[in-house]
Amino acid sequence: MHRHSAFTRSRALTAGAVALALLTGCGGASSALPNAGGASPQSPLTGRIAQKLSLLIPAKGYANSRRAPQYTSIATKGIGISLVLQGQSAPTNPATLTSPNVAINLTTTTISIVGDLGPNGQTIACTAVTSPQPGQDCTITLSLPTDVAEIFVNAWDAAPTAGGTSFSPTAQLLSSAAAPVTVTGGAPGPTIALVLDGIAAALRIVPSPQQTHFVPAGNGSAGAPATYTEIGAGPVSVTFDALDADGNTIIGNGAPTVQWQITQNGASALAGNIVSGLPTNVSIAPLLTNLAAFSSSFALTATASTPSGTPVSTAIAIQPAQELWVPGNNGPAGTTGRGPQMIASASSLLAGAEIPPTSGTLSISPIPLPADSVASTALAPCPIPSGATAAPFGSSTNVSADPSGNLWLLVVTQFSLAASPGQSSCVEGFAIQNNANPPQPLPNSMRLLSSTDVFSGCTIDRYDTLWCVDSTTDTIEGYDLQAAGTAPFATPNVTLPLSLPPAGAVRTPIAIAVQPGGTNLWLAMAANSVGTSTISTFYAREIPITTASPSAPSLGISSNWAQFGTAYNSTAVANSAIPVPDPPIAVDANDNIYSVDVGNTTGTPLTQAPLIGMWTPSLGGGALSFGFSPGFAPTASAPYPFYGSGFGYSNADSPFAIAPDGALWAGDSYQGISRYTLSGGSLVPDAQLNPMALPSGAIYGFVISP
Repeated sequence: MHRHSAFTRSRALTAGAVALALLTGCGGASSALPNAGGASPQSPLTGRIAQKLSLLIPAKGYANSRRAPQYTSIATKGIGISLVLQGQSAPTNPATLTSPNVAINLTTTTISIVGDLGPNGQTIACTAVTSPQPGQDCTITLSLPTDVAEIFVNAWDAAPTAGGTSFSPTAQLLSSAAAPVTVTGGAPGPTIALVLDGIAAALRIVPSPQQTHFVPAGNGSAGAPATYTEIGAGPVSVTFDALDADGNTIIGNGAPTVQWQITQNGASALAGNIVSGLPTNVSIAPLLTNLAAFSSSFALTATASTPSGTPVSTAIAIQPAQELWVPGNNGPAGTTGRGPQMIASASSLLAGAEIPPTSGTLSISPIPLPADSVASTALAPCPIPSGATAAPFGSSTNVSADPSGNLWLLVVTQFSLAASPGQSSCVEGFAIQNNANPPQPLPNSMRLLSSTDVFSGCTIDRYDTLWCVDSTTDTIEGYDLQAAGTAPFATPNVTLPLSLPPAGAVRTPIAIAVQPGGTNLWLAMAANSVGTSTISTFYAREIPITTASPSAPSLGISSNWAQFGTAYNSTAVANSAIPVPDPPIAVDANDNIYSVDVGNTTGTPLTQAPLIGMWTPSLGGGALSFGFSPGFAPTASAPYPFYGSGFGYSNADSPFAIAPDGALWAGDSYQGISRYTLSGGSLVPDAQLNPMALPSGAIYGFVISP
């Protein structure tokens, strides 16, 4: 598969080449270039000064990784020094610089310096050094006219002519620097230490190695840029390498600044600046908010300026892929209390899978990403009462993603206290890694929800507030995920009491979902006990999230509970009595809600006919309704059977999620997690994507991140 491909950097090494770096100092850089010509610039009206330059010439054979933090290409073989007198202007064409006033030949056994600067000439004296790297610390003394304005130093990939100061017209200019010369009272200024600025001849975009969320997707068509797939909301690390004329990477203090931008359908969407050779994070995930965004054309471009004024640039294409995150769950352990009752096991984990882009008649399944698997041993146990003994492992029962792409796991920890079992619930954050490491726990992120019971569901809004349903007290509790303090945080920032719907039963869990964009919370529950042979009436309500204070959002006026469907729950069907949020719920950007309508069993052997339906609400003055058909049943879209219908499994408790691209995903207790699309008021399965296989045991929740 393409994700196993590796992009390997290469830096050209020239045998016997000499690298040059100028010691860091107060000298400035300039894009202006001096006049050509080797004649002495001395004027009969001026005197002379002895100006010193300090250079560090690294030992031969040392590669870029061992260079001092200034740029000089390892291909440098000669240096030209040119002067500009006061009142003169400097040309900008590098081709005119091949006849400097002074030339230094780095290929000779003893570094030689040649020039015509008058009777006092020029000298070079070098001392062997080992720091900041092995080489020679050289001091050049130039005899300069007092009306000199600037000194220009240029590095070439060829040595000057033997005994002369000219360079071949085919020599490549690799780096350049300039500094003003200050003459006060006929005396020179202090020793000048210049930093050579690398001259970019080309650019390349190099993704950092071993990334799990940014992988090659092909080389593109002839003449087209290479294409990469960005998987999920994990960070993407790239380096923008400016290359000199000999193909060597320009790094260090003399490296050029590269301007990068992400374009969406050709228009700039994100932009920034980075110095060549330094890694930076870029991502299209913040732009992936709807179906139109996922069908966009994305590219990452880089541009660097050059002394000649002609910029160099490059680009790669990016295609987005969503990531499906599933907590590893285990079988149920009873039907008492609210929420899923879990058996702790070493098999619990969190696993990520790429949802590959599909085209044509391709029929595939989400592709597991081994690097995105979190072992149960990485889950910290929830805090338990004093004197209690915790089970060996916590169990992850649900997962949500925050706007930054972090994952938040709803964890259950069982414990024993005075021979009486109990369980506590908490949430912990995990940060997605860009390299081949599993998601790592976020420091100080744990929130204790309850030390006596399990919460039935949690969701996260766009303001980084975690909303959880406390099924013991029938409340919604909000936790600020950005709050400072010491974990575990045990006190919610917002608490809202809930009333049960008409004929509500105290043992029925409440499901919770957030509208994409984070503007409304939705709750759903069935008005009878789960697992009984009675008709269940499904109710929902909407609660706005106020935006007056994004750092601490609160809840607005709740709507009433309104009926949106019915279902039959039979204890004769395997696994039908699992006390999980019933019914599950998903909400799209238009506040349409999706859930299961029917869960009946008929015939011999028993068969199951669960159906997905969509209900469109209307809300006025807090009065919520879903409309009614002539038979007084709430109006829904034409329902569509789940995968796995007719296999004798109960699907009425399967979870839902709305993906960032707007597609509906539904978990099926027999087949797996399937993607559906809305077509003509009906939901149809995606023929191009097979269901995602489930982990062992039941499934209580999952999340899809851009």
